[in-house]
Amino acid sequence: MDARKSSYSSLLDHCLKRRGKCMVPSKKMIGKSYTCILAVLAFSLSAYTQGDDKFQIYGFSDMTITKYFPEEKSIVRSIDKMDEKANFSLDHVNLYTSFRPNKHLRFLAELSFQDEPVYFQDSVGQRWIMPAMPDFFIPESDSVWVTPKLAPKNKIQRGITIFDWGSFSVERALFSVYLNRYFNFSFGKFITPAGIWNVDHGSPVIMTISQPTQYSYAQIYPKSQLGIMEDGKIFIGDADLSYSLYLSSGRDNQSLYRVKDLSVGGQMRLNLPLLDEFTIGFSGYTGRVNTKLRYAVYTIKDLATFAFESQFTDIDTFKYRENVVGGDIRLNKWRTTLQAEVNYQHITDHRKSSNNTSGTLATYVIGSVDVLKKEALKITPYAYYEYLKYGDRLQNPLNNITVMSDGYHKFMGGINFRAFTNYGIKLEYNFTKLLMPESSSEEEISGVGAQFYIAF
Repeated sequence: MDARKSSYSSLLDHCLKRRGKCMVPSKKMIGKSYTCILAVLAFSLSAYTQGDDKFQIYGFSDMTITKYFPEEKSIVRSIDKMDEKANFSLDHVNLYTSFRPNKHLRFLAELSFQDEPVYFQDSVGQRWIMPAMPDFFIPESDSVWVTPKLAPKNKIQRGITIFDWGSFSVERALFSVYLNRYFNFSFGKFITPAGIWNVDHGSPVIMTISQPTQYSYAQIYPKSQLGIMEDGKIFIGDADLSYSLYLSSGRDNQSLYRVKDLSVGGQMRLNLPLLDEFTIGFSGYTGRVNTKLRYAVYTIKDLATFAFESQFTDIDTFKYRENVVGGDIRLNKWRTTLQAEVNYQHITDHRKSSNNTSGTLATYVIGSVDVLKKEALKITPYAYYEYLKYGDRLQNPLNNITVMSDGYHKFMGGINFRAFTNYGIKLEYNFTKLLMPESSSEEEISGVGAQFYIAF
């Protein structure tokens, strides 16, 4: 920066004075000097403006207060944060950084500050094979000691919703090359282009306090993936069709043992010239998950010297393929917005010879009306309904460790107050009816919540 200012000063000095000449400038010299000054100022302003445009920092944050009212004998009382206690939570502090040196290149990173990891899993173990000792009538033994290795799953449960959590999380880190409106390429970690709400996950953007359960508690699509993506937009008359295609390592950045372990997906969104907004979308995803527990196998050859041989072996804990398809629609007219999604996930578990299958069906619909829409204040009441149904839930490797239910019905209603587009408060009531698998009995839970959010 100092070097740039120094060059500007030198240029001004050159324009304002000429060595060895008369110190009284002529009108012609004054005119040329003014021209030089204006040129330098224009160049300076342009340079500084371009510098600001190249690098940007922005983000959002929110704080939520929740309180649930479970029944006295309800099983959901065992779930964290649902025992009639009010809970304050700092759900998001997300920071975006964007660097765009020119119109063809861009790097975007989203860093999320969160609370603490809660889930851990065993990811390494040791196995000792002891030789037989006939003199002591001890047969050959095979013992396994599992050494737990901290592997946070980056999820935390608040109410019946599990959020991604874990101190600091890189939501996305994406390098993009923009060729034209039809073909653009991105490399890195990206938010999965699926439906509407998975991409629009920021508090100032979404209408309700929390995302639909299919994008949080039961993630039908992977929230984010690591890989390569190609996207673009095609114009069809007055309509436009945007699309995304990607190739990735799949859910939770799984290891790739074979080419068929790669995950593939995409999305198409058709924007029609009807109403104020009329958008229809289709999404799809297929991927394999191979989660292995690695053991170090030690075979003792001589007990006297404790000589042993070692090797590594892997045991599959998860081995399945998931296929997901879905559609969404968004309509807007006369300050009224209607938005809906439906997604279906089918899983085939390859750990068993029978190749057991399971499925999850999820859908929601939300309607909202801008009863007041001013530059400084916007008031929007909304109503929301969501339905989620597990098929063969106990065979589903993703959901057999969650709440023991076949699904639920969820109703929400609230008001979203937005001030100056940067600040907002959401007040919400929710009611959930869990569908229990053992009988026709149902578990019900209600709660209230308030959220303050800010975009910066």
